[in-house]
Amino acid sequence: MAWPEQLVTLVQYPASIVLLMLLLERVLVWSPLWHPLSLVRLFAQQLQLRVLRPQRDASGQQLLAGVLATLVLLTLVLFPAWWLLDVSDFPSALGAFLLLISLHTSPQTALVKAIAKALQRDQKNVARTLLNRLDSRDNKRLSPIGIIRAAADNQLLSWVQHTLAIILAYLIGGAVLALAVRVLTLLASQWPLEDPRYRYFGQIPHRLSQLALLLPMLLAALLVIILSTLVRGPRLLRTLRQQQWQHWWLPEACWLFGCARLLGIPLGGPVQYRNERTRRARFGPAVANPKAILFALRFTRIADALVLLTSLAFAALQLL
Repeated sequence: MAWPEQLVTLVQYPASIVLLMLLLERVLVWSPLWHPLSLVRLFAQQLQLRVLRPQRDASGQQLLAGVLATLVLLTLVLFPAWWLLDVSDFPSALGAFLLLISLHTSPQTALVKAIAKALQRDQKNVARTLLNRLDSRDNKRLSPIGIIRAAADNQLLSWVQHTLAIILAYLIGGAVLALAVRVLTLLASQWPLEDPRYRYFGQIPHRLSQLALLLPMLLAALLVIILSTLVRGPRLLRTLRQQQWQHWWLPEACWLFGCARLLGIPLGGPVQYRNERTRRARFGPAVANPKAILFALRFTRIADALVLLTSLAFAALQLL
């Protein structure tokens, strides 16, 4: 087979598509205002305002409203995507575009960088304002170390949720499954259970996103625990159990603890929504060093590079 034909065949393999879309997503400047996921987020916000009345509705009604809202949004997003893939003459190209949409993380990374720079300049109010664009928790009274924990948490969890999970979903079930995972994680962050308003309304997207993230979070936690054990010593799990947190064994906690141990940065800690505090274990040293955020950014870049190299290796095998 001639080289041009080989290249055309090569770019149709999932590993090659993952490689190309990862590279494109990292260099493509795509304003969040014009990104399709922003439309999904806006529609979710408007739908929630119409159907959720936490002060009037019983918990069962709020739960049912959350189920119906989740089903409506998933149907509106996934059915057109599935139909277009089914009738398209170029399903690989369309699937690659859906993967690119699902992998969109550039605004998140840019915000985390800006938070680190603001803290290095001792601009705590600026850092809190930027952090408000990452999540909806109460950030007005966060100390510098609280800002560091929140920003680093967001960056590390986002890599698993929006890169590793999306790639695994694409390789397992194609572009529609990858898009479904991204929409579920978006809804779970839009309606966090820690916020009293969404304690019942957000149950279904939270449970579904936890299920969708189980495999990638387990894989990431296992790898970072092994790496941390090799670098920092074999007493890692005993230290994790000593955190006195009943959910220490959850993959998300293991991932954050392993990253905190490996990188030597503060992670975790309680979160507060609408003056209600939710207890979470603190991991890592209690030192307010803005460079901790940069360490988290570099770690996710290294993880990106490993994913790219793995995709490149699988793509190269297709030529043999």
